[in-house]
Amino acid sequence: MPDASGFSDHAPPPESDEAAIARLAALAPLEYDRVRETQAERMGVRVATLDKQVSAARHEAAGETTLQGRALKIEPPEPWPEPVDGVKLLDALAAFYGRHASLPAHGATILTLWSAHTFCFEAARHTPRLAITSAEKGSGKTTILDLVAMTCCKPLSASSLTSAAMFRSVEIAKPTLLIDEADLFLNEAQDVRAILNAGNKHGGQVIRCVGDDSEPRAFSVHAPAAVAAIGRLPDTLTDRSVRLVMQRATAVERPARITVETERAGAMLARKAARWAADHADLNQDPAMPAALANRQADNWRILFAIAQRAGGDWPARVEAAALAETGGDAAESLGVALLRDLRAIYQQAARDRLTTAEIVRELVGMEDRPWPEMPGTGKAITAAWFTRRVKQYGADRTQWSEGGGRVWGFKLASFGDAFARYLPDSPEPPPQTGELVKSQRGTTNFPKPELVSPPPFTTSKLVKPEPFTTLESQKSQVSLGEHHFTSFSGGSGVSDRSGPWRGEV
Repeated sequence: MPDASGFSDHAPPPESDEAAIARLAALAPLEYDRVRETQAERMGVRVATLDKQVSAARHEAAGETTLQGRALKIEPPEPWPEPVDGVKLLDALAAFYGRHASLPAHGATILTLWSAHTFCFEAARHTPRLAITSAEKGSGKTTILDLVAMTCCKPLSASSLTSAAMFRSVEIAKPTLLIDEADLFLNEAQDVRAILNAGNKHGGQVIRCVGDDSEPRAFSVHAPAAVAAIGRLPDTLTDRSVRLVMQRATAVERPARITVETERAGAMLARKAARWAADHADLNQDPAMPAALANRQADNWRILFAIAQRAGGDWPARVEAAALAETGGDAAESLGVALLRDLRAIYQQAARDRLTTAEIVRELVGMEDRPWPEMPGTGKAITAAWFTRRVKQYGADRTQWSEGGGRVWGFKLASFGDAFARYLPDSPEPPPQTGELVKSQRGTTNFPKPELVSPPPFTTSKLVKPEPFTTLESQKSQVSLGEHHFTSFSGGSGVSDRSGPWRGEV
């Protein structure tokens, strides 16, 4: 006598698993509940597994899906039916961006080449991130993302997203990620930052455990990404980016409004870019580049140089000018390098081969226009423990010696020699007599490098013993550099605009 599941106690199952699931899915909920455990045992599966399969079969039979939202379908633009001239294409893209946005110097060049590279990024070793930043809202960052979405390959826009959504989207579709308002979430979203960093390089991937058996699986994260934010992006992401620093348009700058015709024009340019990329898939992977571009800067710009040189015209000169201006305009140095720079100035002022930790920290905290008296993120002054931990990252270890009838802890100048040589290569001997204002692009803040001078005869006796320094404070003066006014020290500690951002974390 067969039971409700359709099987006899003495006969083998006369149907396949697929047929059994389809039959069970047709049962009323109460009837299915009575037989589910027996059926699962006979099929050799867990009850939870059977429930999941039956539920999926019910949704499929009803023409439904168990998933929320919509399936992700991102199609590339259909290539233009005829061959495309590279110079004309790039010129048209540059005019398109310049017409609808108030751009900084070289902005149209950067946007044009970056959007073009989204059609051929897999042919290169690196895909640079496009960092679109501004000091204030209303500076055109979202407009830039809208324009890029019209002209790039397979755009996927998002104001916020999880790391899982990101790597699964990239694995499925290889889209161009367009991330807006990153300042609202990116600093805390460490997984998203890590994926954006890894995706900069061909072969970048993440490993995740999936399925009931937690099987490790690899997901590609290599895809173009443009990120817009107020303020600076995290250092590791900035280092992998070509940068566009936006400012609000002035009263005389009136970019054209984005209309339906704008979208049509952008779509046509995207189709032409797709055709040009398909016809020039054999891009030079080692284009000629200025010697000033090295390491990661060269990685970021290499594909853009390859596109410009293949197109011809004035684009090779344009990309070189843009690259040198963008990479030479990073006025904000990392917090660690700023510390080394000020530390070097302190030793030069003291004219001694060793200083106690207390003396060094006291001098740093006394630099009112540097970050040390009021650190970003904490608002507190640095401590001896913080200083010791920080410089240890650069290979400098503290040591102990006899002084003033006792034993003191401090640092010998020689312990910083390697760090100074590696991170402060702009230190000729003897030191220059005047400070140098770091070059910057439009929209960035100028930070003067600390002024280094030949140490004057050291007459005070206060540095002989571990007591507070007084000479630098007494030599503080105001220096005027054009429209900028800075506090400087004749001893060479240098200063910086306190309103500017300091790269790095405390």
